[in-house]
Amino acid sequence: MLGKGNKGEQVADDRIDYVDDESTIGAKGGLDHEDRLSSGELQCGPSQESLGVTRSSSISSGSVWYSASNDTANVISLTDNEVVEKATFFVKTFVKEFEEKLSKYFEEAEPDSNIQKISKVSASFNSILNNTIPASPLKLFSVKVNESINYCVIGKQHKKRAKNIFTIIIPCYKAEMREILVKAGLEIFHRFEEPFIKVVDINPSFYHRRVKKLAIDAVHRTMNYLLTSEEQDFSVDLITQGVVLDKSKKKGYFTRPGYEIKDEQGGESLVTSELYEWVGIKKKEEDETVNYYQYNSEEHNLEEYRCAEKYGYRLPFEWELRKWEEVKQKYVSIKAPIEGYVYILNDEKKEELARFILKEINGQDPVKRKDIEDVKEHLRKQDEDRRQFSYSFGKTPENFIERKEVVKNLNLRLHSSSQEVKMSRVVLISGKSGIGKSELARGYGFSERRKGTWARIMWIDASSYNKLSNSFHGLAERLGISRKSEQRRERNIKSIVEDVYEYLQDTKSLFVFDDASSYKEIENFLPSSFPVFSNREKPYVLITSPNKNWKEEIEDIEEIKLGNLKKEEAEEFTRKALGEDESQGKSISELIEEFNCFPLDLKAATSCIKQKGLSIREYLEEYRVAQQSKTDFLETQVVNKKSFKALKVNIDKIKEEKNVGQQAYVILVFMAYLDPNQINTKEIFFKRESKENQQRVLNALDLLNQFSLIGLEKGIAKIHQEVQKIIRLEQRKEKREEEFLRKIMTSLMNNNCKNVSHIISIWNYASEYKS
Repeated sequence: MLGKGNKGEQVADDRIDYVDDESTIGAKGGLDHEDRLSSGELQCGPSQESLGVTRSSSISSGSVWYSASNDTANVISLTDNEVVEKATFFVKTFVKEFEEKLSKYFEEAEPDSNIQKISKVSASFNSILNNTIPASPLKLFSVKVNESINYCVIGKQHKKRAKNIFTIIIPCYKAEMREILVKAGLEIFHRFEEPFIKVVDINPSFYHRRVKKLAIDAVHRTMNYLLTSEEQDFSVDLITQGVVLDKSKKKGYFTRPGYEIKDEQGGESLVTSELYEWVGIKKKEEDETVNYYQYNSEEHNLEEYRCAEKYGYRLPFEWELRKWEEVKQKYVSIKAPIEGYVYILNDEKKEELARFILKEINGQDPVKRKDIEDVKEHLRKQDEDRRQFSYSFGKTPENFIERKEVVKNLNLRLHSSSQEVKMSRVVLISGKSGIGKSELARGYGFSERRKGTWARIMWIDASSYNKLSNSFHGLAERLGISRKSEQRRERNIKSIVEDVYEYLQDTKSLFVFDDASSYKEIENFLPSSFPVFSNREKPYVLITSPNKNWKEEIEDIEEIKLGNLKKEEAEEFTRKALGEDESQGKSISELIEEFNCFPLDLKAATSCIKQKGLSIREYLEEYRVAQQSKTDFLETQVVNKKSFKALKVNIDKIKEEKNVGQQAYVILVFMAYLDPNQINTKEIFFKRESKENQQRVLNALDLLNQFSLIGLEKGIAKIHQEVQKIIRLEQRKEKREEEFLRKIMTSLMNNNCKNVSHIISIWNYASEYKS
């Protein structure tokens, strides 16, 4: 039973009103069938179209709308079920409204039709007459004149437009129209999923009202677009173009278009027309990064800018992606917002859900309410198995250069041998530290997945047994494989790895085992150690290693020994990093010759040149001055002297930076003793710090990232082992290492760090000192 407060909310929500800028013009009359919903349509209780959602009390983090900010008051949580329920209700409403309006337009298009369409201006005029002039001959005469003008001018124009819709739709009316409408409705919901859920979930108990408003406005916008469209093919693209490009319906001349959705708690009015027209866009790039855009009208209206913050961000439609350069002219790129949304729907889910909805609408499926639960369960099971998937792969390296000859050789070796051979589909990429093994493997994985070679790409940290285990534990969790047995005991790693491979059998998958020291270290984790692939599709495996002696352990492994970049590859990298500048052609050649086309050194050099605004010649002068400093202490160390000098130039430049330079250097030294991968910067550097100091830490990390001394993505830092080695050597030379290690250990204890890899790493260096 509803309490008073709930009743009030329900009444407010049950009004499907247009937004009125002038409340003094309270038009009561003159509305046609498009401006109001019947009482039958208003009743959307569980007995009719409500699907009886039961909100889960415990929702996994993988399926929630979340905010990264602790200050955000409202965090909306949704299960997969709830999104599917809302999508289904939206599509059914969209199809029903579209078909009803289409039927009326078809009647109007008939040659002998006498149906009259009242224009918005005419409706507003009639409304003003009804509310301001008492009953009199003058009023009657005015109304009749208005109707005559409307019939002669507007009626003929509207009939012409109705015929336009008839021409577009009639070729597929009987067989395909409803299927196109269902697919279009799902496409609209999917692309607007984040803003829809944000608006709809203000009060989940009454979500039907809000979904209905969104669906009806989408139909209005589409119909307006079809009335004047020159396109002759009725399609999903045509419908979705109407939703984005056309306008919402206005009730009268003095009103704003669209429907109002009131947030009773927040006191804010949300408007469907604003959502469809001015919502932001988030676009996923090929390298998995996401760029955010806000609407940027010619008038530079502040209200339009705010809509991205107010409603969130949608995904671009396929037709927008095809002409993105043109589309993005209406938007301005912005920094990624704090809030994010985990999208539930995808192409596979939409396809299956569309079939289900179409069957239910057509009345061909005898199974009632239970069927949707079966479909949703089926979608959940198939989702992970069928969609593209990446685990711990990061993003495509900045300024990545594809080594064409190496990639050609790699493809040949991976795909040539029969999968029955033990080491088939396994290739080792070996080479010294800093040569670009990991970047090659990462770029190759992304590139081949775009071509459709793999559906799934997985990155495994193979630098130690513990990290191998941790990587597979994390992968199993992503795939929904339990780490515990039926008796609730922790399972051994071998059974978990076997389950992972069994889950992935018969799917095109690539595993990268990164930074493996030896075959023996990873042997028990490779697919060849498990029987699940007999007569089944087997994953492909890339192994990267600084060790070139693998043939002594396993003779039949395919190996590619990676060397420095070719001259033309090094030039391409340098031009990408610094921007096209033909005037520096000679200087570029001088730079790559100085560093012998070695990737790590070129990356350090170009980062410094770019960040400090130096010319190549100016940089080389500073580098050669650094070369003159004594490096006797390096003689006994396995370290590249050129790399040491190139990185030292960058470090010295960082120290010179005002405000955060010294702090950035301290953080860099700290990282030199940690596990180089997956450094959680918030856990290690932010705890117990004031907001002001946290901002300084952020600035320092950003500075290190800009100079390519670390990689930074979503608060997780990575540092190259060669950079770590050089930093540690400098600390030992200055006899500061022992004191700094004490500070690091104290800091980790104070911050209650529980990362075993970092603790072990630091302990290995600290144990060299007896005290």
